[in-house]
Parts: sequence; C-alpha cells; structure tokens
Amino acid sequence: MELRTLRYFLAVAREENITEAARQLHVTQPTLSRQIMDLEEELGKPLFFRSNRRTILTEDGMHLRARAEEIISLVDATEMEFLSTEDQIYGEVRIGAGESSATRYITGTIARIRNRYPGIRYRFISGDSATIQELLEHNTIDFGLILENQHPDHFEALKLPSHHYSGLLVRKDDSLAQRPCITKDMIADLPLIVSDRYNHHRDALTPWIREDKNHPLNIVATYDLIYNAAVLVENKIGYAVTIDGLTYTGEGSPFAFLPFSPDQIMNMQLIWKSHQMMSKACEVFLTELKNDLLPPRG
Repeated sequence: MELRTLRYFLAVAREENITEAARQLHVTQPTLSRQIMDLEEELGKPLFFRSNRRTILTEDGMHLRARAEEIISLVDATEMEFLSTEDQIYGEVRIGAGESSATRYITGTIARIRNRYPGIRYRFISGDSATIQELLEHNTIDFGLILENQHPDHFEALKLPSHHYSGLLVRKDDSLAQRPCITKDMIADLPLIVSDRYNHHRDALTPWIREDKNHPLNIVATYDLIYNAAVLVENKIGYAVTIDGLTYTGEGSPFAFLPFSPDQIMNMQLIWKSHQMMSKACEVFLTELKNDLLPPRG
C-alpha cells in the first residue's frame, strides 16, 4: 500500500466523486479508478458504494479513511519537521478545541510565536471533550482544549485562567427568563435539549441534572453544535443545556442565559498525552504557553 494510493483514496472519499477527485489530483479518471480498484483488491474488501452521481464510503472504507488520515498526517508532519534548522522551525501544531472563549489564551501565544517562527502552522479541529480525547488517543491531534476536570491518567494537563458556568439557554420572551437562575428542582418539569453525549459518562455539562428512576427528565432533543440548539430554542422546542458565552445574549438577541444554582463551574484546561514524543513545533508551542500562563519560579 503506497502513500500515493492513500492520498488518491482520501481525495475520492472527500469529493465523493471519481471525476472531481481526478481533477483535483491532476490525473485521468481511468487512472484514478484503476488505483482505487487495485486498493480494494489488495485489501479484499469494497471501499466505496458507487452510483452514477456519488461514490460513498462503505463501513470498511470509513475505517480505512480514519487510518489513512492518521498516516498521511504523520508523514506530512515528519517531512515538514525535517525542514527545521537551528534558526527556523517548521511543523504543524494540531489543536482540538471545544467551543469556548478560552481559545483566546492559546491564540495570544500563537500570535507571539508567529513573529519568531512563521514556519509553524496551526490546525484547529472542533469537537466536544470526549471526541477530543479520542483524537488524542489516536494521535490525530497534539493538544486538546476541554471543559472537563477529569481525564485519563496518561494525559497531562495545563489549567487555563478561564471557566464557564453551565445553565439553560432560553428565549427572552419566555416567562422562565424572568428568573435569576435555574435550581435543580425545576429541571424535571422542563423540556430539555442536551448534548448528544448526555448518555455517556464523560459528558461534561449534565452530571448535575442526570436523571434517575424516580425523577425522569423530559429530553426532547439532543445537539452537537450550539447553533442548532439555539435554533431549537428559538422555535420553542425546549431549553438548551449549555455554557455561558457561546450564544450572544446581549441587546437585540432573542436569547437569555440562566445559570444553574448552586453554580456549576466548568474549568478549562489544555491536555496532551504523557510521555509523548513531541515535534519541535509542539515543544515551542507548549513551552511558550506555559511561560504565558504559569507564574515565574522563585
């Protein structure tokens, strides 16, 4: 299995069309089709469902795509690192980040590093805490910015000077918006829109309101992106469990944010795998971020 073939495969998976992928790769359509068929024959399994209009990944194709992306990313990163010299560093820092204003602490460090090492690139990948930890496990990213205070022992963490309050996103014209906060005894009577990670123990937002047999919750919808949850709230589907600062609630906004009471504070932290060999670019990023955030010793 050649790297070129994996790049061809990823192009077809991305474009979902052989002709368009061939155009992007600057090869002929028959050449690309032959390469994909040879790959399927080599692996002994079909990788795509083919129709006149689309070429869609099979389950085996999706598995190969995940592996191929890891392989290509590692190869590209390695090639870039070997361009580094004593005076200049090249490479990519891959950061998985949940939706949070805490990103500004990272971007401030990046802006300063860029002045000295313009050859370092940064790639941000969005996801919730559980997804980010999975990406770290598979070495798809180098660092993760997450809400949760708990993480596996083989991760290291750097606490950021940032936190969020969890609560409900509601319409301003809803009678509930007149209240200063949401208490636990109010939750069971409300139609809730929760993270699609609600049924997983690693969900960071909902342990406080997790239902039990005696007090079932009225969950009417789940969401992955807060924008979609806000649309549901706006259309009076329910109240979204979220954190402050993700949806604009100021003048002119139809939304209000009501924190839970007692306060449910979510601390922010940057995590990475312990004892992981880092690229020079990642070492520079982590060192400079620690210098920015940690008090000087002595």
